[in-house]
Amino acid sequence: MDDTLMRLRILSVILLIFVAPVPLFSQWSAEIGGTCNVQSGSFLAPCMCTFADGNGNGYNFAVSYDFLSFAGFAMGIKPGVEFQYFKSMEVMPSTLERIADGHQEEVGLGYLSIGPYIRYTISLMSFFVEVGSNFQYIVSSRFNPIGEEPGFDPTTPVPMRLQRYSAAISAGYRFHLLLLGIAPMVTADYPHFPHL
Repeated sequence: MDDTLMRLRILSVILLIFVAPVPLFSQWSAEIGGTCNVQSGSFLAPCMCTFADGNGNGYNFAVSYDFLSFAGFAMGIKPGVEFQYFKSMEVMPSTLERIADGHQEEVGLGYLSIGPYIRYTISLMSFFVEVGSNFQYIVSSRFNPIGEEPGFDPTTPVPMRLQRYSAAISAGYRFHLLLLGIAPMVTADYPHFPHL
């Protein structure tokens, strides 16, 4: 039994060496990007007002590592950071419809993230598609009311879910410039649960 297990381990290592030969320099990559954010949930501010229907922008940084690559497919993991900024509108709590002349809130969220991905590259065209999942944890949050909202302390913490789970799909094109591989891509990110 022990000999069989040892043989399976040796065979697995040999298969990985020959089936998934990835040069060391191509396993790691750095990503930097801009985001367009649409608020997917609602939150209750200290004024007891409900806010939703926000949108804005942000940016992210990540490092991806392909730990397995074969036949155009690559699997890996991607840790990173993301910062989201958006303006949220006061809404009716029951219907989430905007209130005319309601309050507005500027929201800033900072996340640490990590998640697996699978990427397929069409080698003749250098076009690729990537699907993955992200787990994000809020490390910073800022809620600033726009205009005057008397009767409450604006520094009062806003209760919120600290974790965010999302699925993402990306498409892009890879090309080389001097010694660098460059791959611009577009990503759609959909949360499994509202993060607020």
